[in-house]
Amino acid sequence: GEIQAKCPAISFINSNKGKPLLVADEYTFKLNKATPTTKYWICTINGCAAQRAY
Repeated sequence: GEIQAKCPAISFINSNKGKPLLVADEYTFKLNKATPTTKYWICTINGCAAQRAY
């Protein structure tokens, strides 16, 4: 059979303070660091080690 990669639904919202937030896989990430080509996001839940790079 054919294996399909699960692609997370991604959306961007603003926090109460106007900071950008990334919502993916039912988790919320805040911008941790940005380079000219990539933004690194870190999970906002305490104890969550998930990170994303987009």
